[in-house]
Amino acid sequence: MNPAVIIALIAAFLGPLVTYLVTARKFSGTITTSAAEDLWAESKSIRQDYQRRIEELNHVVASCQKRIGILEKRNDELYLENGNLKRMIEQHEETISELRSLVHDLSDENKALKLENTNLKARVLELEEVNNGRA
Repeated sequence: MNPAVIIALIAAFLGPLVTYLVTARKFSGTITTSAAEDLWAESKSIRQDYQRRIEELNHVVASCQKRIGILEKRNDELYLENGNLKRMIEQHEETISELRSLVHDLSDENKALKLENTNLKARVLELEEVNNGRA
């Protein structure tokens, strides 16, 4: 074969191959039809909206997590306070029970003293009558 023919054949195959490779590299990732461009733009807009919404929700989640931490701390404080108040109530109930018992005892003693007072008044009247009868 003639070297000129070989060079012509190589050039015939190499030219379109180089053109294809350059064009493929240049247009890779781009869309050339108008319908496809519209779909691409719409999907890009949707992705941007979703990305914005994700960022908003990340802020909401962070805020909720912060608030949960604060509320858990407050809940722990209230739990401890509730335990302290229960103990105080138990102590007050014990004191109330002791005071009721004391009031009951004093009431019984008061009744006994009233009876003794009545008896002593009667005895005083009796002694006054006896003393008046001598006079």
